[in-house]
Amino acid sequence: MQSTLFNLLQGKLPVAEGYIRINPNLRLGVFTQHHLDSFDLAKSPLQNMMARWPLANEVSSHMHTYIHTCMHIHTYIHTYIQTCIHTYIYMHTYIHIYMHTLSYAYLLSSHTGLT
Repeated sequence: MQSTLFNLLQGKLPVAEGYIRINPNLRLGVFTQHHLDSFDLAKSPLQNMMARWPLANEVSSHMHTYIHTCMHIHTYIHTYIQTCIHTYIYMHTYIHIYMHTLSYAYLLSSHTGLT
C-alpha cells in the first residue's frame, strides 16, 4: 500500500480513478533497500547525510537562525496581546467604577434634593 502511494505521488503509476493534485513545493524523499549500497553502515544516518550533502550544516544554521527569529516575533506578539488584554481590563474596570460613581451621585442628589 505504501509503495503504491509513493509510486502514485512520483508519477510512476497511472491514477485509476479520480485525480492527484500535488503541491508544487512538495519534495519527496524515498529510501529503499536498493539505496543501502550507497551508505556507509559504520556511520550514523546523520553522518551519512552530512558526508553526502555538506551544505546541510549551513542550511541547518540558517534554519536555526530563522526559527530563533520566529520565536522572538512570537514572544513580541504574545507580549503585545497581553498588553492589549491588560489595557482592556484596566479600561473596563475604570468604566465600571465611573458608572458606579455616577449612579451613586445620582442617588445621592435625588435623595438630598440637589440637582
